[in-house]
Amino acid sequence: MFGVILLLLVGVEAVNLQLTSCSPNCPPPMMCSESVRTQLSLISATGIWYCNTGRCLTNTKTETLRRLKEYTKEMKGQDDAFHRIHSHFAVKFAHPDRPLTLHFAGDNGVGKTWLARLTSRALFQKEHPSIDNVGDGFVQLDIPTSHELGDEESIARARRSVRIQLAEALKSCERSVVLIDELETIHPKIISAIAPAFKGDPIHGVATNRAIFILTSDFGSEGIAAGKSPDKVIEMVWKFCGQIYADTPEIQKTVTIVPFASLLRQDFYALTKHYMDYLPCKVKKLKCVKYSTDVTNFLVDQAWEGGLRNKNARAVDEQFTFWVHGEVEMLVDDTAGEQSVLINLSSDGSGLEISKYEHVKTTEPHSEL
Repeated sequence: MFGVILLLLVGVEAVNLQLTSCSPNCPPPMMCSESVRTQLSLISATGIWYCNTGRCLTNTKTETLRRLKEYTKEMKGQDDAFHRIHSHFAVKFAHPDRPLTLHFAGDNGVGKTWLARLTSRALFQKEHPSIDNVGDGFVQLDIPTSHELGDEESIARARRSVRIQLAEALKSCERSVVLIDELETIHPKIISAIAPAFKGDPIHGVATNRAIFILTSDFGSEGIAAGKSPDKVIEMVWKFCGQIYADTPEIQKTVTIVPFASLLRQDFYALTKHYMDYLPCKVKKLKCVKYSTDVTNFLVDQAWEGGLRNKNARAVDEQFTFWVHGEVEMLVDDTAGEQSVLINLSSDGSGLEISKYEHVKTTEPHSEL
């Protein structure tokens, strides 16, 4: 169980607190038994979400939004984007026949593609058979970039291909979460081939209005929005999207653009602390992790300095994997009982020291989630 301690991010580096995270409230697992899938197929007339291939969807708007909130705990610095997105999802989950196309735009590594994946995890209770960390109804269209296309014939083939891909996917599961990644690299004629789906029109006779379409685009230069104010990032996003839709202004009218901000140092700290607190969710047989704020600050420094900050959340993930997650995985024996680890900053401050310890329940400060 967790106790609670309130940490102020301002000035936190001046105080070295010892924190312990044990048995955190991990994100809900993806589970859908054969019996549940059968029940859903039998009672589909009641309006519970399902797919005709037996996929299992979360059966209420409230539960889907709750699962999405749980899954997105690890995403930091996007409060405004989340508020907009959750509002649109709430309406979509309550009225699934209404078309919904969202365009996530912003810097690299701020969680745009990851949020599309998490949406499918919240919506579907069964994991995709061949793609990690997504729900069974997740679809990422395979679309060539403009540079990969040559003459008009190759463009025509690509147009036919993407329409067939989409129709086949939605024929299999009409509630799919469809991701179109890196929109800025795709030829406008390719996007226009499936643009009718964005407003809910059929593709090759297959209904599209019950799917969720998520488009993403990066500014193209890593870290270009670093240090910019939220208002400035929004201005950059609208200008960038105006360029993307310059040849297809009618498509822009059917999508909702959601700007994503670059992460600040305080977001790096919050994300790193979240990773530390939820480490027992990632490592099998890990019961508790004890660490100090010096450890968190060290990891933030590694991710923030040396130009890595331009990678945003990817920098935090890379440094946490290198310094902590990988080392703990090697230390913890997943064939034994529950174990706990202690993580300290090395005496010279140049690295981390990780060891096992015998956890004894005390009244020491615990990490806040």
